[in-house]
Amino acid sequence: MAMYLARTQDLLQKFPLWRLSNVDREENQWADFLAKLASSNLPTNVEPIYVDILTSPAVDELSVNQIQSNPDWRTPFLEYILENKLPEKKNEARSLVFKVRNYCVLIAISARLI
Repeated sequence: MAMYLARTQDLLQKFPLWRLSNVDREENQWADFLAKLASSNLPTNVEPIYVDILTSPAVDELSVNQIQSNPDWRTPFLEYILENKLPEKKNEARSLVFKVRNYCVLIAISARLI
């Protein structure tokens, strides 16, 4: 979101004059309608809504944020599935091997072709 804010601020510099104002939802029925339509799966019989599909991101930069996490109940599962690492205690290791059969790790890789 920070990249989009920076991009917006750059674009606003190109306008000689602009104003940002808050419009209450009650006064902006189209925005309210679109918000409700976007969150529903119901087909509607309304006036057409024109959608512009972007073929490229509005922000060209790519960033990856590292998330710090504290160990929790999932940590031994992930260590076993990803690194084949078992707990040192024999009973805990046996229990983990039995329980881990119910889990899998899905890794999503997003690649943008230039």
